[in-house]
Amino acid sequence: MIYDKALEYVNEIPGGHGDDPQYLKKVLDILQWKQRGKIIHIAGTNGKGSTGFFMDRLLQKKGKTTVHLSSPHLLDYRERFLYNGELIEEELFIEIVEKIRRKEKEFPRRPYYFEMALLIGLLLSQIKSPDYLLLETGIGGKEDATNFVGKTSLAVITTVAKDHENILGNSLEEIARHKAGIIKYKVPTISLRHTEEIDEIIMEKAKKEKSPLLFVDGKDWTITCGKDFTTIERDGKIWESSMCGSHQGTNLSLAVVAVESLEGEFTEKRTRIIGAFPGRMERLRKNPLFYIDGAHNEEGERAVLQSLSSMEYDRLYLIVGKMRDKTMDLHPLTDLAEKIILTKIQDERAEQFTEGEGAIVTKNPREAVEKALELATEKDLILALGSIYLIGEIKEIMENEY
Repeated sequence: MIYDKALEYVNEIPGGHGDDPQYLKKVLDILQWKQRGKIIHIAGTNGKGSTGFFMDRLLQKKGKTTVHLSSPHLLDYRERFLYNGELIEEELFIEIVEKIRRKEKEFPRRPYYFEMALLIGLLLSQIKSPDYLLLETGIGGKEDATNFVGKTSLAVITTVAKDHENILGNSLEEIARHKAGIIKYKVPTISLRHTEEIDEIIMEKAKKEKSPLLFVDGKDWTITCGKDFTTIERDGKIWESSMCGSHQGTNLSLAVVAVESLEGEFTEKRTRIIGAFPGRMERLRKNPLFYIDGAHNEEGERAVLQSLSSMEYDRLYLIVGKMRDKTMDLHPLTDLAEKIILTKIQDERAEQFTEGEGAIVTKNPREAVEKALELATEKDLILALGSIYLIGEIKEIMENEY
């Protein structure tokens, strides 16, 4: 099997979610998977990717090896399972996919798309034997496929907000119960602090499972945001990231506390984290400033607003594309924007926009990028946001053509 054929095999897998919570365990038994490394299970509506990224880098600074499983990817399918923060070799990817393909006839059914990526990542962890396996949920937690993988050493809960309501429920309380589903018997849990009602649900689950619970409040840290960085400070120690926004400071504080709970306190006066999790206020160009962000719900949009408040620019141009089943309230952002450019993602589930007052409608992301760069001057800021699929398309366009 060549690399392109391996990619073709995984990309033809259908989307969706299974209704048998024991499916993954059955498949892992067939594949003879053995857990290697301590599992850190991460759930939350927003911030899973960034928090996982920060934890991955911080663990490496502690001298630990990691496999980090996240979703979705932007440009390369292998972004979903990184070893020490890097893409795995094509040959290793082929080897793992080939093993799954040979055994697939023994599975109760064919894996769904998310399950397939999860299986590849888990087999990678068996081969690499990392110190830590960072495992992000796909949707929710309680019934998510990741909740039936091995023995966890730590549960981490980021934010709780409305998203995937058709699966998780329409109230924040229902959604919180799904997220809290990753809390396991006597396994420590570290969570961001939410509203009193949400935190009560998390505390009830932790008490039931006899899980030691620690809440992290970003307000307990000094967070400083700049155009190209965010720092957090506590007890005279500083952690610096090239990801901007106060919400990233909160994610970083959660990651620091989580890693210290496993590996002890950081002794350095300043710890610098290089790089950024793709598609989270990621800068693609300087003049004009061009950022992409995968914000696709209300909480994500608020985080984008916070990031913009720390930046200097003349005019804001928004590029927006989304799926039909996603609700986005862009009014706070549209109030700031000089012009909004709406576009259709190359997906059958994509929203088809019609002409509206003050907005420009384009046929595809490439046309949207061309229009934004045509309108913007060097001191302006272009921001593309919405579906992660849009962000991936635009990142590929900018890297290959600009």
